[in-house]
Amino acid sequence: MKENKLDSLNSNLNYFYHDLGMNIIPVDSRNKKPLVNWKEWQTKTIPIEMFEQWKKEGLFDKGFGIITGRIWRGKYQGYFLICLDCDNEEAIREFLSTFKEIDSLRKLAQHTLIVQHEDAKDKRAHIYMITRTQMSKKCGISANNKNKEKDIDLPTIEVKTDSSTFMIGPGSMHKNGYPYQIQGTRNIQVLDEQKTTLFDDTLNKIYQKYNKNYGKNSSLPTIHEMDEDDYVVYKGNNRHLNLLRKIDSWYSLSNKALTFDELLVRGNNWNMKHCEPLLEENEVSDLVKQSMGWIDKKNNSSSGVKQNFRGYNNEDQKEISNSESVDKEKLFDKILDKNIVEYVINTAQKTIKQENSLTRLILYTALSAYTKEPVNLGIMAPTSEGKTYPVNETIKFLPKQDVWLIGSMSPKVIIRDRGITVDENNNPIDGTIKELRKLIKMEKKEDKKEELIQQLQSLYENSKVLIDLTNKILIFLEPPHQETWDILKPILSHDSEFIEHPYVYKTETGGQAVKHVVTRGWPSCIFCSAKDESNWPTWPEIQSRFFITSPNMIRQKYEESNLLIGQRQGLPSLVQEQLIVSLEEIQQAENCILLIKKELLKNYDNGVWIPYYNIFSQSLPSEKGTDVRLTMRIVSLLKLITKINLFTRFKLKMRNETCRFLLIKTLKKF
Repeated sequence: MKENKLDSLNSNLNYFYHDLGMNIIPVDSRNKKPLVNWKEWQTKTIPIEMFEQWKKEGLFDKGFGIITGRIWRGKYQGYFLICLDCDNEEAIREFLSTFKEIDSLRKLAQHTLIVQHEDAKDKRAHIYMITRTQMSKKCGISANNKNKEKDIDLPTIEVKTDSSTFMIGPGSMHKNGYPYQIQGTRNIQVLDEQKTTLFDDTLNKIYQKYNKNYGKNSSLPTIHEMDEDDYVVYKGNNRHLNLLRKIDSWYSLSNKALTFDELLVRGNNWNMKHCEPLLEENEVSDLVKQSMGWIDKKNNSSSGVKQNFRGYNNEDQKEISNSESVDKEKLFDKILDKNIVEYVINTAQKTIKQENSLTRLILYTALSAYTKEPVNLGIMAPTSEGKTYPVNETIKFLPKQDVWLIGSMSPKVIIRDRGITVDENNNPIDGTIKELRKLIKMEKKEDKKEELIQQLQSLYENSKVLIDLTNKILIFLEPPHQETWDILKPILSHDSEFIEHPYVYKTETGGQAVKHVVTRGWPSCIFCSAKDESNWPTWPEIQSRFFITSPNMIRQKYEESNLLIGQRQGLPSLVQEQLIVSLEEIQQAENCILLIKKELLKNYDNGVWIPYYNIFSQSLPSEKGTDVRLTMRIVSLLKLITKINLFTRFKLKMRNETCRFLLIKTLKKF
């Protein structure tokens, strides 16, 4: 059979590296073995000189690997490559069953990239997607038993989303002697945030479906049986899933009170005793993050993050540093009036119809997180009137690590996740914990090791979890539970920078213990609701902390929205780029946000001059205490508008202080 041009090795090498901007490494594809040290390229782009040198040396002659996760160059820079690795017929059948009109891989291959090898087309497939936000990695669904046999009734599927894995590229040779081949289109389907969420939910349902069956499967050991001395799980019987079950159990029994480091210690101990061969420590770390639900979040304790005096961590500082790479002058050449915030709003409004004021309020509320006085926004309207959509379309331009996008949140979850371990004085102790763990691992004398273990346990017993909310944006796509409001109220009141939240949880032995969580700083907060919270006793307190608004409910908005849906569903991507919004415009808007964030944080202490403050103050209501809080919110918003529009405002310098003027004409746009 004549080789398809799309499957030629060299053509695909250039396509994935140059056209799609992905990191490509030389591999021996028959043995799935990298031919270079590729860990370096998990966290940064492969230079074109290095890529061309590998080609010149013939290192790609045996095949190439595509590193999943972040895309580093080109039109998809900052996006993420994910791959569904289906390894049996049941996996393919189960995945296809989630579609309404697509019932075969052949049809799906007309919409996104699918790679297979000829001898196993019914059994195996690599299905690729590109997402704007990173999904959590999912380990395989397979049976685990001491006989090393897989259950053919379970779908063997893995979801690879981060840079810890690579996939064999098309044109490379499988160990059976057949080349990996592209089956249909060469293009990869790009999912926006909303579609990514739906796609992730679809995959979660598949996993949940079979996880429920695990409890009924007599061949699958119970959690207690997995701790027996003779229990061993071998490579090929999914060590990852076994360990994930154990971590889930520990975390659940502690009522989500165990910290990352505590779970990591337990996970490593179980790994050393029951896995053959051992999983790498970074694999155990990823499983802990997946169980805790915040994999790849930038403020976890495993990354050794240290907080500075303003509250944003080293990763945030890195993001600010990265924003310096945004060429300000080049940006202003394209945005002649230097009104970069208006550029972002105009870009957002290309997909948000007839919501000028709402779009502005959402964006300004989100950006207020980078100031000393964050503001909060509540969007209330009946179902299907457009609350969450404009929020998602507006905040997609902001740095992903700053946004906590929350669906349905149960009480207290906000104070149990994403924390770092601190002592009684709120000083980080992650370094001390890691050093003790290292000493315990190296110590040969049992009495000395026991002493070190007791020190570690004592450190944990007197520790607290610090959750830094400074410069964070909380987005509630559904109204929080009333008990969650009780937790949020003191945080959103800005009364104290540090607030302690003790709570009782069940221990692994069935007893009770108290966990102390401390929140630091003040986030900006946006919530959407189709309910009527006005009958809650706490509603006046909630209302006093938020600007409350509603989306437009007009015929013109519905007509334009219907047209937009038709354009998105019925036009080729190239035409959509020209007619709706281009990737270049989206990237430009993201660069504008990075520049605004940098300037806001840099001018954290600089103020705003309101020349007509006296007239303004006297014109506001002053009949009850809540009127004073309303005045504070309005003044905060006025100052925020001025600071965000800093490139178009006159400024007054008095000694070491710089003030910008509030212009009345700006308010007309709201």
